[in-house]
Amino acid sequence: SIEHIYPQAKGGGEVHIIGNLMLLPRSVNETLGEQDVICKIDTLREYPMVKEIEIPDSWSHTLNTPENRREEFNKRAELMARYGFENIWNIPSD
Repeated sequence: SIEHIYPQAKGGGEVHIIGNLMLLPRSVNETLGEQDVICKIDTLREYPMVKEIEIPDSWSHTLNTPENRREEFNKRAELMARYGFENIWNIPSD
């Protein structure tokens, strides 16, 4: 299922930027519940996908305004796109 790292209920439209989303098994997503965002980030860092496209350490203190969230989520979205292109969708041109 899709998890909003920064809770959907706490933010505005910026929470739907792909950099704020993470695919997780439903069972994992359900265990996160309504955790505080800092606790949730710490918990999510333990999962394998986060090791590839990490959640920045700065998120523990930079998600305090919609502008900061938008900027941080867009940065992570760019990292996710780059990772996907280089490691998943990159077809060698032989």
